[in-house]
Amino acid sequence: MWIILAIYAFVLLRASAAFSRLRQPAAGAPRSWSFSVLVLIPARNEASALPLLIADLKAQGGLLPPVRFLVIDDHSQDGTWDAALRAIGDDRRFELLALTDSEGKKAALRQGISTGSEELVITLDADVRVGHDWLGCIASFFQTNRCALIILPVMFSSRGGLTGRLQGAEMLALQMLTSATAAIGRAVMCNGANLAFRRSVWERCGTDRYQSISSGDDLFLLQSMQHKGLGPIHWLHDRRAMAVTDPPSTLGTLLSQRIRWASKSGHYANPLLLFLTGLVAAINLAGVLVWVYAATGWMSWGEAISWTASRTAAEMILLAPVAWWYRRLDAWLLMPLVAVIYPWYALAVAIGSWVIRPQWKGRRISLHTRTAT
Repeated sequence: MWIILAIYAFVLLRASAAFSRLRQPAAGAPRSWSFSVLVLIPARNEASALPLLIADLKAQGGLLPPVRFLVIDDHSQDGTWDAALRAIGDDRRFELLALTDSEGKKAALRQGISTGSEELVITLDADVRVGHDWLGCIASFFQTNRCALIILPVMFSSRGGLTGRLQGAEMLALQMLTSATAAIGRAVMCNGANLAFRRSVWERCGTDRYQSISSGDDLFLLQSMQHKGLGPIHWLHDRRAMAVTDPPSTLGTLLSQRIRWASKSGHYANPLLLFLTGLVAAINLAGVLVWVYAATGWMSWGEAISWTASRTAAEMILLAPVAWWYRRLDAWLLMPLVAVIYPWYALAVAIGSWVIRPQWKGRRISLHTRTAT
């Protein structure tokens, strides 16, 4: 148990050190732009959230490149189409299309990207919020770096009470690993809720075998890029580029989302991601076993408490820079509770990912691949 904890703390230390070395890019927008942008927003049953995002995009300030905002309605049943039409109004930068190429987010991405020729594609989930400098910040970074993929920050909002803040604590750890591994040139994760990439990247990776898996549009795009040697891949360390979304509001929704995430692990190919996934599984299993051992007399209660306290201290110390950067000290303060609850929750998710076929907005998720093309 202690050996697993030592390895876990060492990995967190390396990730925290890498995160602490990150610096915000120099400010300043170009006087002219050499590319155009497609902001693509797949939406399914987001009648209440989508108008808020559209308002955020209408409010983008500063000198912007030529941009087209494209909303793809994925067979919504709650009036998303009408809500989007009202929110768009007469703004000609916006287009609204109905998904006709099958169903699901990947189908929406394929259809949306096929409608234009913009060099930079940015994907947003329909339920996120962005600041007024979001687009200018990303475009300036791309103009300077011309990278193949830009991994952008994503965070849960502080809504949702205690459960929401606990999810925020989990997201802090995920974002630290996302940014730290990207910073050292070994990216393992990205989030399609806020992601930018060259059109040419999608054209080279959009027909591989991972496209038949209904979930994982972001991670499998990254994995395909790495397999094909496409790059560079950068992390944009700028709060202005952040997208914020509300955490799942119910326990059932939360478990369904996490089971969907965990169900993709059987298709991971990145060795570092496999190692990190295994390490997180091991530390959470150990977090369950110390209490089981204490209850059965194989370990003293004092040692179980000492082990859990040591894990908590390591996570609080090493995640502090991340919590400060994301302005989520409220979530960080709950780390002691996370250390006790999270191992049991993670065990439930792991078991669920093996026995439950995950759902997303009323649909069963496909986890099968076809032969690579």
